[in-house]
Amino acid sequence: MDLAILDKKYIRLTDKRVAIIIKQILLCTLDPEIVKKCALTAHNVHISTRVMKHVYDKRPAQEYDTALYHLRSAIKYPDYIFKNKQGKRGDVCFVARVKDRLLWCPVEESKDKNNHPILEVVTFFLAQYKYANNYTLLWGRGDGTAPHRNALDKSNGAPQ
Repeated sequence: MDLAILDKKYIRLTDKRVAIIIKQILLCTLDPEIVKKCALTAHNVHISTRVMKHVYDKRPAQEYDTALYHLRSAIKYPDYIFKNKQGKRGDVCFVARVKDRLLWCPVEESKDKNNHPILEVVTFFLAQYKYANNYTLLWGRGDGTAPHRNALDKSNGAPQ
């Protein structure tokens, strides 16, 4: 099932904090280089209606729509991957530039119903560039679209 169909069928136009049907879909499969560099145990990234509903209830409609539209490409083709902070849910954060902001997609390692390792999106949101200042950079796109190492903050590699 496509992400837009999942949104339309189970999330869109629901009242805040209303119970929904929980569905989970495969969002994308990660490049093996990213999996290795970030020391992940799984390639497949999933998202559930529970996470989508949480973001739908908490964020403004325009932010939700923008983030949802760019979510798959932000995880499949991130500009940065950061180690998540201690005490926050999710192991790593996939981050992509969206207009003048960053789309953050924290994911955590989990198991599917057959006990196979998967990655699950735990939330997604848009933030200003300075939000990345206190995160540790694990990976950055090296094709010229991301800043070079010397253009990054000297303490942790966060984008300026």
